Amino acid sequence: SGSGPRAGDSSRQRRAELGRSWHVTPKVLRDGRTLSLAEATQGGFPARLRVLLELEGTRLLVLGAGALFYYLPNGTRVTQEASEQEHCCYRGTVRGFPGSWASLCACAGLSGHLQLSETRSYGLEPDTGSPPGQHIAYRPREVRLVPRACGQGPPDPPRAEAEETEPPWPQRGKRAVAEQRFVELVMVVDHAAVSAGQ
Repeated sequence: SGSGPRAGDSSRQRRAELGRSWHVTPKVLRDGRTLSLAEATQGGFPARLRVLLELEGTRLLVLGAGALFYYLPNGTRVTQEASEQEHCCYRGTVRGFPGSWASLCACAGLSGHLQLSETRSYGLEPDTGSPPGQHIAYRPREVRLVPRACGQGPPDPPRAEAEETEPPWPQRGKRAVAEQRFVELVMVVDHAAVSAGQ
């Protein structure tokens, strides 16, 4: 027995952060055979997956992206050509659940989000403290946001009496937009400006 942290400690800590969670082992159906995720992706990531989820590769979502540029912590600029990039992310629907959606990446295990209905959603991520192939499934915790104007500081801490009068969670208000929307993020970072503290 060593005095350092055990391999499973970080896994237990992550599960505690997620709240109620459980282990799952994703399987892929290919040509009538059931394969592990590692077996299904060992020759590369297919353009389309059909499991209990109807997923399609997101390669077409990034057309025109010639290369990815980023900096390592030591300041080294890295250029990753489009041909080198792994297209391992998928989006689609959950079979048997009209109006559902799924967004998953299989780059290093399976991680992502499944939305079955307005009130039922699940997160999935690899369990780094378990044998390969083990994943954690969980219900994402409700995020309670206080409406604030742009530029306001953090909200005041809740008062004890306010907690008693608030409705029990989980509750979820109806979204103003019925259709799922995606946001494209493009970041340009100037290493010289960052180094100079600008």
